[in-house]
Amino acid sequence: MTNTKDNEIAKKNFESIIASEKNSSINSRKKQKIEEVYISFEDKSYFDKIKDIEEKLKNFIIDNYDVDNEMISKKYIHTFKTKLVSDQIVTSLNLNDREKYLASIIALFHDYARFEQAKIYNSFNDLTTVDHADLAVEMLFEKNQIINFINDLTEEELLIVKLAIKNHNKFSIEDNLLDKQNMFCKIVRDADKVDIYRVISTDFGAKNVPQGKLLQEDLNNFYNHKLYKHKKESTFYTFVLTSLSFIYDINYKKSYELILKNDYINKYMYAILLATPFKIDEALMECFKYAKNFVKEKTKTL
Repeated sequence: MTNTKDNEIAKKNFESIIASEKNSSINSRKKQKIEEVYISFEDKSYFDKIKDIEEKLKNFIIDNYDVDNEMISKKYIHTFKTKLVSDQIVTSLNLNDREKYLASIIALFHDYARFEQAKIYNSFNDLTTVDHADLAVEMLFEKNQIINFINDLTEEELLIVKLAIKNHNKFSIEDNLLDKQNMFCKIVRDADKVDIYRVISTDFGAKNVPQGKLLQEDLNNFYNHKLYKHKKESTFYTFVLTSLSFIYDINYKKSYELILKNDYINKYMYAILLATPFKIDEALMECFKYAKNFVKEKTKTL
């Protein structure tokens, strides 16, 4: 259960986190250059290509969507933060320049349709609106909007980008993909989840869902390393366990290292302690402790 001391600690931690995020507002980013990429290339022209694509995408979002809308702003930031996480994962792998280039493109466009989804539905709930990954595939490939940003990909590479975007938000990666296709799916899924932890650890997203009860079945599933499928009707406890169980669907050591380095599990716990008006079941707090230890062990064993 939460107590006064817990909330005081949570408040201090949460406020320091928010302070570090102040400069991430959409209005300040209109006037700033996008953050530098982490990837290094043997062929330096790839660096310039990525910067050009980033600028085109940034301008597309600003020109076509209401950047003062908080939903749009958050996804704008998430897009480029996910790219930075992907850069770090890719740097830890033995990839060639072309593969690094593809990973960058996939990360930049993985949430391409989120902006249209917010504009049309004023919601990011895929279950009640539209699957944003499928919509991105439709916009980028069926309507060929990809040509507005990139024109140097082969058919094989376009298929890799398409499959990775399509699979980035699915419960699991589709079967029968080639090893290379599967690898790019794993990279973007990891990068997306790592940055989602950043998002929810600074802005808890289930403030208005019903409290519900923490069921023993849900605890058993968590400790048995089972993932949770998103449901149309979530409770506070199922929402938290769904996102906390992301740790069981991480593929690369670097991803676990980033979660641990940024202390995302603890920050997430602090965020819900601060945002939640009711007493939280102690069993959920134990899940957070277990999750942090699980991540720590994975950084040693992968």
